[in-house]
Amino acid sequence: MVRLWLPTGRKPFFNAKDEKEHLINRLWELRYSVPGAKGMEVQQLKDYVAYAEERVIQDEEADKKAAEKKMKKMAPDQIRGAMKEYLNWKYRKEGKGHRYAIN
Repeated sequence: MVRLWLPTGRKPFFNAKDEKEHLINRLWELRYSVPGAKGMEVQQLKDYVAYAEERVIQDEEADKKAAEKKMKKMAPDQIRGAMKEYLNWKYRKEGKGHRYAIN
């Protein structure tokens, strides 16, 4: 099953009349496209929805872990170097040359 970013808008079935239409709408909400979903049995659609929900949870957890890894504190020497670069760039941009040095 391939996860696609479907266009936003109306659900496939505006007023779901039975369980099959409800499951197809749920797949749409999870941004999954299943070719031939209208011709599938209800149990098969339930399996696809369960898989899609598990996959969405796994993706969210992976995104949180990736964001936590990026949030590392810089060493003081790195901070000083970055400030030097920024101030030098700022004053060169303004046409003042090198003005400040951070030790």
